[in-house]
Amino acid sequence: MDLDKSLYCAILKGDVSEVQSLVERGASVNTASYPDNWSPLHYAALLNRPDVMQLLIKGNADVNLVDTNDETALHVAFFHDNIHAAELLIQNGSSLNLQNIEGRRPFEVAVNDRPHNYGKRVNFECEDSLDDIFRTMTPPVTVRKTYVMKETIAYP
Repeated sequence: MDLDKSLYCAILKGDVSEVQSLVERGASVNTASYPDNWSPLHYAALLNRPDVMQLLIKGNADVNLVDTNDETALHVAFFHDNIHAAELLIQNGSSLNLQNIEGRRPFEVAVNDRPHNYGKRVNFECEDSLDDIFRTMTPPVTVRKTYVMKETIAYP
């Protein structure tokens, strides 16, 4: 098996030491999978593996690579409510403004595209104020907030 395929397998198995070894040996951290064009970072975001994501980012993974739906790993992390993965991506420069083919930015995917979570509150445990993050979006996003021990966002 080639290094790139091995990297995908190691990510899916959650084998952090194997991911590190493969990245150090030259596995491509930006190779797109077929047919969806997911990068290794997309899969690590799906699985909520910030430890694996950190290794990929250190190996120069592009945090803004898009798949066939023009979604970044941040779209994937938000869609699956993987907040730690989303936080790491944001801290490493993932754009909050890139739109998927439906015109949705990552946060809008979290709010609008998760039918299994309608009516549920999602807690975002980001160190930065969400208001500051939302103001950086173009155009700015406004959300209704409630406060219960920490900042939360209620779906409209």
